[in-house]
Amino acid sequence: MRFSIWMGRSALVVTAILSFLTSEEDGSAQSADPIPSVHAQQMAQIESEPLLEPGAAPDPAVEEALRGSPASPGRRSTTPTPSLNFISFGYAQSYGSSGTYTDFYRYNALTHIGSTFITFNSSGVITNPSTWTGRDAQLRAGGAAQAAGTKVIMVVLNSGFDVTVINSVMTSASARTQLVTDIVNLLQADSYSHGVSFDFEPFSWSSAARDGMTLFFQELRTALDTAGLNNHEISIYGDPTPSSTQWDLPGFEPNLDYILYSCYDFATGSTPTAISRFRGTGIDYLTQVNDFYLDGGFPHEKMVMTISAYSRRWDNGTYGVSGATNDLAQGFTDGLYDTTMNPNFGGPYADNYVTDHQAGWHTWNDGTPRIRTWESPEAFEYEIRHVLSNQDDDGIHNGRRLGGVGFWSLIWLAETTSYDPIAASSSAKTRMYPHIFQLLEEILAPPGTTRYTAEGFEALNFRWRDPNEGPDDSGDTDTDSTRALVATPAGGPPGHPSTNAMRVTFDFEAGSGNRLFFRHEPLRNNAATSVNDRNAVIAVFDSTTAVHAQMYTPAAYSGRTVRMVVQDGNGQLETSPTFTLNATGWREITFDLTAGVTAYTTAEPGFSSGNGTLNTAGGGARDIAFVGWLIEGGGAGAGEVTFDELQYEHRNPGGLNYKINEFRYNASASEFVEIHGPAGAIPASTVLRFHSPVDGSVLSSVDLGGVVVPADGHLVIGDTGVPNVDLVPPGWGAADNIPNTDPSSMQIYNTATGCVYDSVVYEAAGGLDDLIRASTLGVTGEGYPWIGEVGPGTTAGGTPYTLGRYPSGTDTNWNFADFSFMPATPGAANGGSVSLGQFFDFTTAPANAYAAYQSFAVASPAGAGLPASPGGGNAHRCVDTSGGGQITMIGDAALGAGGGGYTVTGDLYIPALAAPAQAIGIGICGRQGSTFFTANPSASGYESGYWLIYENGTVGLNDGRPDHDGVFEFVHASNDRMDANPVDLLASRTLASAGVSRGTWVPFSLTVNPSLVGQQLIIQINGVDVYRGNLPAGGPTSGAFQIGFRENHSGGPVASEGTWVDSVTIGPAVPVELSGFMVD
Repeated sequence: MRFSIWMGRSALVVTAILSFLTSEEDGSAQSADPIPSVHAQQMAQIESEPLLEPGAAPDPAVEEALRGSPASPGRRSTTPTPSLNFISFGYAQSYGSSGTYTDFYRYNALTHIGSTFITFNSSGVITNPSTWTGRDAQLRAGGAAQAAGTKVIMVVLNSGFDVTVINSVMTSASARTQLVTDIVNLLQADSYSHGVSFDFEPFSWSSAARDGMTLFFQELRTALDTAGLNNHEISIYGDPTPSSTQWDLPGFEPNLDYILYSCYDFATGSTPTAISRFRGTGIDYLTQVNDFYLDGGFPHEKMVMTISAYSRRWDNGTYGVSGATNDLAQGFTDGLYDTTMNPNFGGPYADNYVTDHQAGWHTWNDGTPRIRTWESPEAFEYEIRHVLSNQDDDGIHNGRRLGGVGFWSLIWLAETTSYDPIAASSSAKTRMYPHIFQLLEEILAPPGTTRYTAEGFEALNFRWRDPNEGPDDSGDTDTDSTRALVATPAGGPPGHPSTNAMRVTFDFEAGSGNRLFFRHEPLRNNAATSVNDRNAVIAVFDSTTAVHAQMYTPAAYSGRTVRMVVQDGNGQLETSPTFTLNATGWREITFDLTAGVTAYTTAEPGFSSGNGTLNTAGGGARDIAFVGWLIEGGGAGAGEVTFDELQYEHRNPGGLNYKINEFRYNASASEFVEIHGPAGAIPASTVLRFHSPVDGSVLSSVDLGGVVVPADGHLVIGDTGVPNVDLVPPGWGAADNIPNTDPSSMQIYNTATGCVYDSVVYEAAGGLDDLIRASTLGVTGEGYPWIGEVGPGTTAGGTPYTLGRYPSGTDTNWNFADFSFMPATPGAANGGSVSLGQFFDFTTAPANAYAAYQSFAVASPAGAGLPASPGGGNAHRCVDTSGGGQITMIGDAALGAGGGGYTVTGDLYIPALAAPAQAIGIGICGRQGSTFFTANPSASGYESGYWLIYENGTVGLNDGRPDHDGVFEFVHASNDRMDANPVDLLASRTLASAGVSRGTWVPFSLTVNPSLVGQQLIIQINGVDVYRGNLPAGGPTSGAFQIGFRENHSGGPVASEGTWVDSVTIGPAVPVELSGFMVD
């Protein structure tokens, strides 16, 4: 199996050439012989031969001149949209000729681009250095990659995929040194490089070579650092069926920044099946990455799941059945075109989806029965979302984020020949499909991101055509209007860092009727010359979208206007309202598709005239595309309009924002969901729905159409006994209707418009399961991370607590930031359960204090055999008497909100030496958490805020810290499964240094004061500082006072166990007198 998988990867380069030289468009594609020995020959061929369809004419030579003058390499450029915590790595595989591939990359969606192969021989000598030094201009200094902030990585290969080359070099100290020297010299001499990635294949090198490889990575890391290339990365392409014979994970890890783990090719040979097989019978990549790499200790954050961006076609085959012939690698473009646009042989072809494999497949007969398997957009969405929250059938690595996504390769997202409907002939014009780029950008973007970039104009995408070429243009009789890529005009666009922009120069000679249509060129497939390829557009989105563009004019142009143009699901052109050009400078223009469109009549054969309706399949279908801009009006004259940062975001029709504001699900008879929104009737066809984590299907839904939101904006849907309930749906009453599974979700959705108003995911620490399916319409999209659990606990009066937003209706589009635990307030504004200045002596339990499990309780320390507290009488005892961890809370997200901070003082009991092993904690700025660092946070987890934790004995607390008997540790908790550290240690103190004895009560003081620089956090025990300093980066500044406890023995806690606190005051943030000294 290992050989066949390697053979498939090698064959990709072979079949790439044949696929593009004799593409399926002309119906004459031949199967490549997937034999590794021909790989070197085909590598040379792919670098040297133009990838043109027979008879195709190249783009005009003027295109090269119109690349413009990019800004100087030293200028700060925009950062790729994907979070720096995730890698989005695209292998180039081939650059083609000028204007073939690199000009069409969506650089804003890529953090890394891997070069074409740089090879070394058995002596460790790089044999083709010019392939690196002479790489495509867009990937060198001053090119589009630098303009967009995308890293460029040198990809290094053993010559000819010959394993003897690996064995020779890795077992020879002198050859390793030679290879290190050559790599470092190439990188050091390059003014825009970011590291090296190795593709050592086949994965059958010797164990001696493995050990030499460990030394090689050490030597390379040292040499890079010595050369001043400390930030240059080292990575390697990972074996899809790995073995410890080849992979020394503990030895490799310290010097590898990440592994690009191969999730393919599981589909070579005679059995049509998924190329990147997610899970299922036989070998699958999910099992391999969990059971070998992660179980082997390789960090989750260093695993980059590298999936296939190509399809594979067989003759005479059946999915999953051996016996097919002539397997051939082809493009993602082929799969998408066949299932959406291809009219030939009974097409478009119905696509099938295999849910365990996460792959699509379809069949057709063009005289020979064919079958294609591919990573469809549905599959890509699933696989990309998976890296945000890993799945592990063994339950060990569930919920952990991975390092990112790579894919092989960028050439499979494009067709390099097309039919030009204006010229009515075949042409060497690239059709790049944007779908994978958009999924990468949208899913890997920082949490809370709502705008995504369709075009940053950092490269000249040649499909943005000269404005004189179309039949809709008028008034420029001498056809000298132009477009060119230029350095971004000074001063903008405000808030959008940019290096290059697109300038359109108009020059009208007519006195009236002037128009230029600057558009992304429509093209067709050579195999279907009457059908416009509506996949080959700049971006696709659904009908609930607003499109934004930054626009600059150096002068005011009276009487002239601009309109934005989109193509709808029927291929018809519709336009925005007009925007005047009567002002200078930068401005933003917006086309809100939900606010209506205006029909546009076109004579261009690649488009159809509009009808004033935005036609769409609905249900979230991404069948709307941006086309371009119309510059119109005015008399004779010339001028310039510069466009930049074309972006899109979701928009609710009518500006109606309905938000899930508060909910409770862990109490069957008192479940509710509170919706915050504008007063009045909710639009027809709106539902509140709940998805199954098993398959992403809708478990149940509540019809909200016509339901009236009260004047205060709080609508309560719930069980009969819920206070202020407005709607008791059929079948609710006191039944269990809101999911209480690991994980769960809810969503407000309109079935008529396809609008998703809001989505929430909870109990997410154990992973997202099948909530990541495309059919859920991005229900997990308001993460990462998401929300933990609402436990079954209550106030002392028996009222279960909830999760809610503060203030009500506030939405950053990030569940983790928006929701926090709180006392229930159905039908009323959230937050404010505690006012500053309150004192709690715990004679009785405070009415609004609550517990994650059981009820908030008070008890007599003396009655439990402990010393009486300084305040006497009862104290609060935080404990789950049935056993397990517990968190109790006083306050909510309003505590400290607005930057004012707060101080909590009181008395804390320190367990006696002879007491059972236990961990006690007190904290501030709590937002989530329930089980106080359980070993199995499948539903819970998400401990948050700042904790002062003391351990008595060996506790095994799952906070990532070693046991610390007799020591106070002050930590910042972020137990959200997004990294390996549930907490970050800020400071610690021993009992002795704090002057504290076991078995006694001691005073504590916890202060958060964001405005007091240098003393934003002051934590004291017994009047002695444990920590006095600034907030950690990204640390919270508000949230509840929280108390935590966990025992470490079987059976329930004894009567004396628990975290005991008394005489608590929650007041304004005040400086605390400096006492003692810091002990690290």
